[in-house]
Amino acid sequence: MKEYAKRLTDAQRMHIAGCSLLRNPSLLVLMLEELLQFGIFERLDEYIDNFLRATTPEEFVDIVLSRLDTDFYNASHLFSLLALCRIGIPESELVRMLDVNPVEWASLYGAAQ
Repeated sequence: MKEYAKRLTDAQRMHIAGCSLLRNPSLLVLMLEELLQFGIFERLDEYIDNFLRATTPEEFVDIVLSRLDTDFYNASHLFSLLALCRIGIPESELVRMLDVNPVEWASLYGAAQ
């Protein structure tokens, strides 16, 4: 986080460290990536609490997906298309089906990684 000029308070670090769900390294990385993209320091405690309300990995991922849907109106459509496609789908076809311009696609693609 230091690399991105972001920092957590000691209380925030302890709050995150105390969450048993985040003992899963994949979920911890996902949490940290979510914190990196969040930009309102005054609301960071509330943002962290929202994620830490999850009691299962599925609930946690649902919170992340909800955030993506809020920020990118067609994120759920993108994930639906990817889930239905068994052998992959060309990027150009995804862009066409989602009906997004290159800037919107770049933002959505970056957020989905």
